[in-house]
Amino acid sequence: MKKEKIFLIAIFLVSVFLLWNIYNIILEIVYFSIIFFIYFYITKDSESIKYLKLPKLKNLSFNLLSIILLFYLLRFFIANIFSYDSVSPILVIENNIHAVIIAPIYEELITRFFFFIILIRIFDFVKDKFYKEIIIGFIISVVFSIIHRELFLSHFFSGIVLYYSFRKSKSIYVPIFIHFINNYASSVVNILNNIQLGGGKI
Repeated sequence: MKKEKIFLIAIFLVSVFLLWNIYNIILEIVYFSIIFFIYFYITKDSESIKYLKLPKLKNLSFNLLSIILLFYLLRFFIANIFSYDSVSPILVIENNIHAVIIAPIYEELITRFFFFIILIRIFDFVKDKFYKEIIIGFIISVVFSIIHRELFLSHFFSGIVLYYSFRKSKSIYVPIFIHFINNYASSVVNILNNIQLGGGKI
């Protein structure tokens, strides 16, 4: 058991290090594919695959709408209170392919899914389920905000809401969808701001 905990902590720290230091998405996918394989090969963790299944449709629309609304209220509240500057506009192609499509899938699979199944094993000594959820949700949200390197509080609260959506739906597809909507909306706003600053027309 002690060796497994050391292995899990090592996998978690290596993963955070890679997210922080590697900027090439191809390299990150290769590295994390290897880490995923090592983890599942050694732990034989077949139970966690359930989080990769589509969520149940019962009451999903209401829950999803509530979570998305909460997500944006928190984002705008934090942004306005602390007067964050808007993110610099990026190229339209990169925005649509990387920020809108790849990032939500990639980041949610690693931070919400992979980190969760690791941390749930590391903190198995915490018997109270509520406190365990608080600890794991806090750690994952801190890591999520750190790897973005900017707007710490905004990303932290976003991470909390995304984690809640993951645990509530018991499916990784829900936070991926919310993440996609957020990145798409942010991309559109940034593009429109860039057009206005440049004096262009839509």
